[in-house]
Amino acid sequence: MSIIKSIVKLLLRKGVYDSYAQSGEDLVIRPFLSKKKGTYVDVGCYHPIPYSNTYRLYKTGWSGIVVDPNPNLKPLFSLFRPRDTFCNTAIGEPGEGEYFVFSDGAYNTLDKESAKEYQKRTTLVKTVRVGIRSLAEVCKDIDNIDLMSVDVEGMDLQVLSTHDWSKPPRIIIVEALQHSPVAVFLKEKGYTLVGLTHLNAIFLLPNV
Repeated sequence: MSIIKSIVKLLLRKGVYDSYAQSGEDLVIRPFLSKKKGTYVDVGCYHPIPYSNTYRLYKTGWSGIVVDPNPNLKPLFSLFRPRDTFCNTAIGEPGEGEYFVFSDGAYNTLDKESAKEYQKRTTLVKTVRVGIRSLAEVCKDIDNIDLMSVDVEGMDLQVLSTHDWSKPPRIIIVEALQHSPVAVFLKEKGYTLVGLTHLNAIFLLPNV
């Protein structure tokens, strides 16, 4: 009888949770985000579905701003995530920067040192000049940010430094080690480390 119940549960997907993130980050944050409809900011969003820390939330009714310097992503987000606002820009100190474009777009970056390292793994296709906006400017029309995901291949601290911290996100997912400068920066902002995956650290701001 228990075997039949187990099969039925599997068929109905009871107790089964899909992850679209690269290392299960969307499941790690699940206990901390109980809203049916919340708001996220996804910096370095890369793709609407695979490797996405926010797609699982989108499927449950969430929406927000998705940010990436790659203009080729806009039609994909328009098709698969029409509730989201796609912002085609790099994030950092406002101005312009050199954007390194690889055959595997997951490695695209504005960080020159990271680009050198990535050329050992994938092919550099081209470099282009792109506009850079501050995170504060991109998020100026959002009052409450429930989740912020930052994946910018070596530029994470520069990105976070340009946010308006009078509007702190409740949860931040960022590519960082436990005692890295990014972790120190966020702990100084009042965040607590609540999760580590193969690639990312997850920080919670208590009582928000």
